[in-house]
Amino acid sequence: QSLAAFLSEIDYLTASLTTVLSAEMEIGARLQDDIKTLETLERGISAMQSAAVADRITGLPNRIALNRTMAELYEREEGAAGSALMMVDIDNFTELNDKYGTQAGNKLLKKLAGLFRKCIKKNDFVARTEADEFALLFSNVGMHDAITIAERLRASVEDNLVFATSDKADPGRLTISIGVALSADAATPGQLQANARVALLAAQSNPRQPVQAFGR
Repeated sequence: QSLAAFLSEIDYLTASLTTVLSAEMEIGARLQDDIKTLETLERGISAMQSAAVADRITGLPNRIALNRTMAELYEREEGAAGSALMMVDIDNFTELNDKYGTQAGNKLLKKLAGLFRKCIKKNDFVARTEADEFALLFSNVGMHDAITIAERLRASVEDNLVFATSDKADPGRLTISIGVALSADAATPGQLQANARVALLAAQSNPRQPVQAFGR
């Protein structure tokens, strides 16, 4: 092979190698862009999923999150034995909102959520399920302990959640009603929630006994 032909082949191979390297760099850059796009999408999906199970005002889990947690509780091998569900309703919350405004009502909700967070342990759960309703799920408690916890919660709310009012006769204190039900008395998550709501309705209808236990 002549020297000229050999040098020509070298030039060809060099050009080909340059083209391949350039293509690889371009592909690499595209891959990095695709990875960044996927990461952005994943963050967006994660944020959407979090938002779907979180209450917008208090930041607490919502009813969807509560239902998932209770479903997981009943799916575990040991079942739901030993747990207690408390349904908490803010007394006359609609009237408070109408009288003092939504902004004041939202502040109260945030304060109440903060108080509930402090009252639960690592394996417990709290959610805001409706405008004026919360749910707390406690692990490894019997009815006696659950009632004690509920009474403590009620007293803590009434002692600590005070709001400004122009009416001197109105002390501006928040009160709550609580219904308590045991998982041992319910075969399904839905039944447990229904039992707690029955107890809550009993508590709401009897202001002198704002904490009521299902079946007791």
